[in-house]
Amino acid sequence: MPLLGKAAFRRHARSVRVSAGGRGRRGPSARLAFEFWRSCLFREFRRNRASLFVTKTAYPTIAEVVPCSPAEVAGLLEGDQICSIEGSTLRDVIGYQLLVDVADPVVEIDRRGERLTLKIPKGEGEPAGIRFEEALFDGTTHCNNKCEFCFIYQLPEGLRSSLYEKDDDFRLSFLYGNFTTLTRFSEGDLRRVLEERISPLYVSIHAADPELRGHILRNPKGGRSLRWLEPLLAGGIEIHGQIVLCPGLNDGDELDKTLAVIESDWPEMASVGVVPVGVGRNYSGDELRPASAVEMRDALDRIIRWQEVFSRTLGRRLVFAADEFYLACGRDFPVAEEYDSFPQYENGIGMARWLIDEAAAMNPDTHAIGEPSTLSSDHTPVVVTGEMGAGVLKLALAEELARGLVEMMPVRNEFFGGNVGVTGLLTGKDILAAVSTWTGVSGRGRATFLLPRSIAPSGTTIDGMPLESLTGEIESLGASVDVLEINGAVLRERVISSG
Repeated sequence: MPLLGKAAFRRHARSVRVSAGGRGRRGPSARLAFEFWRSCLFREFRRNRASLFVTKTAYPTIAEVVPCSPAEVAGLLEGDQICSIEGSTLRDVIGYQLLVDVADPVVEIDRRGERLTLKIPKGEGEPAGIRFEEALFDGTTHCNNKCEFCFIYQLPEGLRSSLYEKDDDFRLSFLYGNFTTLTRFSEGDLRRVLEERISPLYVSIHAADPELRGHILRNPKGGRSLRWLEPLLAGGIEIHGQIVLCPGLNDGDELDKTLAVIESDWPEMASVGVVPVGVGRNYSGDELRPASAVEMRDALDRIIRWQEVFSRTLGRRLVFAADEFYLACGRDFPVAEEYDSFPQYENGIGMARWLIDEAAAMNPDTHAIGEPSTLSSDHTPVVVTGEMGAGVLKLALAEELARGLVEMMPVRNEFFGGNVGVTGLLTGKDILAAVSTWTGVSGRGRATFLLPRSIAPSGTTIDGMPLESLTGEIESLGASVDVLEINGAVLRERVISSG
């Protein structure tokens, strides 16, 4: 059977995300900022909740048959269950794509208890036109680590059930960019990854010292699971790593040791992102705390020094610091070329530079590609953002802010508290409270609040408020609302068109 290229995998992964309400991975319309917790959030595809182990055996159910597609021509219907393709059963969309990629695949289905065999008339590599609600058909491999910094342990009660589920499944790492610790990775998984070229994968490194990593993961296997990196890299699998930096734990000299091991043992790694730990109000432990300004500067200095080392020894920077470090230290973001094609973009690394450059490249006399503006000339546009995003937007919209064409409304995250300043983690309740306070100040004219779509990627904010309800409440206060993707070009277009 021919192996499927990465592009074909990505095409189908996108279709799964669309049908499941999931997110796209890269691009200029992504959120302004990012924390480690993103891997635990916004997983809107359904999960197997029954067990820690992979036990699900039900056949995958077709959620949608694309009109005029080969699958529709073959007679497949929404609700059909796929028993096999080319005689093989399915474990996930990755295996599905491999099997269906051949010319004229034979599909056995179960339609309300009746077994049918159909042939899908298509060429090799041509999409069949089948979409599923779930990415994994045999259930999710759940995480058995107990990392102290895991965001799930800091979540308050009453949120969407999917937010409380932990996975450590290499397939979700490939499909969605989730970071995996590899503690549940097996020889069978290794064979499959190498045979099917399941690449890239995203791996939580945190520390190269086995004892320290085991302590961080609260799992004895954590000290041994990085052994999988060597055969994966030797097999040509693209690996992107992440280090969640915890002050007093894996920063300072320990960070240097980890990066030194990466240079000596795993120089083939595609990239390594370093992000600061997030500590919310609900954290009940005693080992974690937000990094101080001095610690943030020390970490950034070390990362920059290692970039110089890797540039000399490997010809590329390899390690990158999250945007939060530059904001906390009051330093300029690196120029775009120094991000080496932004391999850690969705890990909060380079988003700020991308947005600033995008806004700067926007010609005021032209309109960006996007939705039609709903701003009225007598309404002041007010950008709603998290506290961290405000620092970036002030740079991207410096001219417009100086001319009074736009105002900024940073919203403090009262729901999570702590050092959580990411726009995508704002709740509907906190946004509504901030808007109410803003509109209640006398002397302010009517406003149009520009809400980032990232606060409700699937139509509901993290605290369960439907986006329609939030916009309706804001409008009831006498203001207008414009929901948009926060990227530099679209944002400047909205502001300029209102001026």
